[in-house]
Amino acid sequence: MRVLVVEDSADLAYALALSLRFAGHEAKTVSENFADLLVPEAWAGMDAAVIDLQLRDRNVSGADVIEAGARIRPSARLVLLTGSERGNGQTFDRASRWACAVLRKPVTAKLLLAVLEAT
Repeated sequence: MRVLVVEDSADLAYALALSLRFAGHEAKTVSENFADLLVPEAWAGMDAAVIDLQLRDRNVSGADVIEAGARIRPSARLVLLTGSERGNGQTFDRASRWACAVLRKPVTAKLLLAVLEAT
């Protein structure tokens, strides 16, 4: 499976991608320039995405990214990560309707893999 990891913490993005690679998946990380994820080219070949809800970007939220993914790659498994129980209200509600799962940070590799690999 080819997985896009969208997380503004480069260290966390790397750790998540490493866990995915150890499990035999391909992983591409994006930790900045999130607006680039709103175009089809960014999603080419992706089977799934793990997306942080609260990206540190004034112009693009995790909800924007997950909506773009749902529109561009409707077959992709979209997993939303959040550091809080309900995210920030409207943004959480907007993003969670597109996600196959919403996981609260910190997330274990075992849980993330189980969600991504569920059929």
